[in-house]
Amino acid sequence: MTYTQWLVNRFPQLNQVSSATTFALINQARQRTKTLRILISLLSYLVGGILVAIGFTALVQHGGLLSYFAGAVVVLVFFGLLSKTEQRLSAMVIKKSLLKQMATNTSLS
Repeated sequence: MTYTQWLVNRFPQLNQVSSATTFALINQARQRTKTLRILISLLSYLVGGILVAIGFTALVQHGGLLSYFAGAVVVLVFFGLLSKTEQRLSAMVIKKSLLKQMATNTSLS
């Protein structure tokens, strides 16, 4: 579900508002949360990098081609999960900002 659909479902009065206004609200929310979203992204990949480095040292001790292949698969899956988590956290932050904006802008119609 896009932010526009989510906003219209959450605030039915936006049906009478132009899509440009709704888009402007979404852009404002994105701009307000940009720093926080960047921090979430950096923190998630920093934690991921540290865990991969710790796992890599354990992998080197065991050696073997199968161990390296398994390690590569685990790293890919792990960073995929981190990416999904980061996207969900960012969406949550944007939605929270939109809710806050809508609470202050109740006179849109």
